[in-house]
Amino acid sequence: MTEKAIPQPPGTFLIGNANDIVGDRLLESTERLQKIYGEIFRLTILGNNIVVISSQELTNAVCDESKFDKTVGGALKELRPVAGDGLFTAESAE
Repeated sequence: MTEKAIPQPPGTFLIGNANDIVGDRLLESTERLQKIYGEIFRLTILGNNIVVISSQELTNAVCDESKFDKTVGGALKELRPVAGDGLFTAESAE
């Protein structure tokens, strides 16, 4: 598989791409960006990176659990003896 950078509209200092999304017209804003940048693009809003996908093929790919592995580390690993195998503390095979 060929890897390439996910396209992103140019942002503004601090607010990033917040101006590219019109609050009461979220769907129309997203459709406009999809026509410009394609079926996958990135937005940065107030320092948070958001990857937007807009095709059934990509949705199927990111929802295919057989392609991903969950690793529990850090504080969650320490919490595991107390919390057990829960949504956030379980390993992939559990």
